[in-house]
Amino acid sequence: MKFKQVQIVKIGTQALFRENDRIDINKINDLGHDVKVLRDHHGIMSILVTSGAISLGKMAQSLSGLDDHILQARAAASIGQLHLMDLYKLSIGEEIAQIMPTHHSLLNEDNRLAFEKMMRMLVGNGVFPVVNYNDTVDDYELQHISNFADNDKLTETLALMLKVDRVVILSDVDGFMDGEGNLIEKITFGDDFDKLRGYCDGKSNRGTGGMISKLDVANTLMKNGVEMIIGNSKYPLVEIVNGKRKRTVFQAN
Repeated sequence: MKFKQVQIVKIGTQALFRENDRIDINKINDLGHDVKVLRDHHGIMSILVTSGAISLGKMAQSLSGLDDHILQARAAASIGQLHLMDLYKLSIGEEIAQIMPTHHSLLNEDNRLAFEKMMRMLVGNGVFPVVNYNDTVDDYELQHISNFADNDKLTETLALMLKVDRVVILSDVDGFMDGEGNLIEKITFGDDFDKLRGYCDGKSNRGTGGMISKLDVANTLMKNGVEMIIGNSKYPLVEIVNGKRKRTVFQAN
């Protein structure tokens, strides 16, 4: 299949869960519907990068006897990943591809080339890859949260590897806010990123990422000609992409 555009859509843990720590099934259902609409009616193919396996695993199974928080997170991820993929498959209503890369598999040149070839084959055939960092077998992300924050860095790596047209990050806010809480609708490559970093107030209490992580990813993507959008997961993805909803656009260089 030939698509007009290929984009990565990343949804983080904070955007997937409600305040009562219950996963928001409606958001996954809406996201599944929207990526199909974009593919079938707009010629835009999406790669989904999702967080939430660890939180979902902890919700599904109470794990005892694990004092090591890294080991506990890995065990929770092994349980939650199955539930997470089932939810995405049901929401999209067709076969999906579960992709669980590790830090080492993405950096090793031989593995990287094979991984890239596989991803391009799936996307070219209209099969939605649903990607989540493999915390179960590789704790690099858990040990180095500042580098691989809630799949933000993974999203950046995939975007540059596959040379996508756009990255859409779905959050629990309308976009990037200034110091007074006002939405900044457009950020360009020439803007003062040190000043923008000063607006970031840290990461959420559930996910490992934060707005400063997203800002750093946006800066890298913009330098490489990739547009990035931050939008609220409560809005339809189709309307975020076409600009009918509030959002922040990081305009590519």
